[in-house]
Amino acid sequence: MFLQRPKPYSDESLESFFIRVANKNGYDDVHRFLEATKRFLQDIDHHGYQTFPTDITRINPCSANNSSRARTASLLKLAQLTFNEQPELLGLALNRTNLQYSPSTSAVIRGAEVLPRSLLRTNSISSCPLCLQENGYASYLWHFKGYDHCHIHNIPLINACSCGAEFDYRVCGLKGICNNCKE
Repeated sequence: MFLQRPKPYSDESLESFFIRVANKNGYDDVHRFLEATKRFLQDIDHHGYQTFPTDITRINPCSANNSSRARTASLLKLAQLTFNEQPELLGLALNRTNLQYSPSTSAVIRGAEVLPRSLLRTNSISSCPLCLQENGYASYLWHFKGYDHCHIHNIPLINACSCGAEFDYRVCGLKGICNNCKE
């Protein structure tokens, strides 16, 4: 299904990886790519991939409403389709866990890291425009509250364009171009 199969970067977010796969395979609209991917997966197993999300902001297993088992199974299949090792792709995902930091704070796991779920940004994801421009992918660190300054470029992360429109790389893409003013 995927003619172009990029390799994930170790500090890349799962959303960024799928945006890159979509773009490399001719999809400018990641939603259309995820819809096509879901149809392909459902042709393999309709029931097994029924809950595969077509919204990039919901692709991580930790965003599943109940169990993340079906989402993880989808990622295992997508690792095969992109010719990536399963642990490599699953290592990008933010997964649910039963671990807790306290009675009121649950955890998520990314690779070997256990992180407080309460640190996850729930709305727009801020980003470093210079990282997007130089690297062409988004860091998973941007998904965490408190990470508001790029440690590489020493500049604040942005969540709005100079025109005032919200900027979230998951919606605007990895080129760093605002959907509103096209700058």
